[in-house]
Amino acid sequence: MRSTSLMAERWGSGRAKGDTRPQEGGAGHSLSQGLAYLAQYRLALPLLMLFNVILNLTDFVTSVVALQAGLTEGNTLILGISAALGLNILESLAVMKVLFIAVAASVALIGARSTNRGTKNLMLGFLLISTLIFLIISLSNIHSIFA
Repeated sequence: MRSTSLMAERWGSGRAKGDTRPQEGGAGHSLSQGLAYLAQYRLALPLLMLFNVILNLTDFVTSVVALQAGLTEGNTLILGISAALGLNILESLAVMKVLFIAVAASVALIGARSTNRGTKNLMLGFLLISTLIFLIISLSNIHSIFA
């Protein structure tokens, strides 16, 4: 019976009975970690969302310029939406950009409102990957225009 109560004491406190060493990181340490954690997400989510919107708009503008220069749209998703909904290419591009920005905003909102660190990391990862994809697409469009 003695070993059970000793184990309960150790389990409950996280320290062995009679351990006089100070616990790692006092209140100040956990507070600074908490503030850094909040600042990381409070800055990263809006910045990634801003870059995502800017790159989506850049993609749209460069696509419009490329189409006016005589290049053709190669994105099968845009072509399929255009054919299915009876829209022209520019209207289909605009619809897709609105949808992409809405999805990115939803992801950023979920990440901002979540209290789960894993969910926040997942949302940050999604926004980061999405932003990088649109950066590559925008750079490709710019290269196509000036090449």
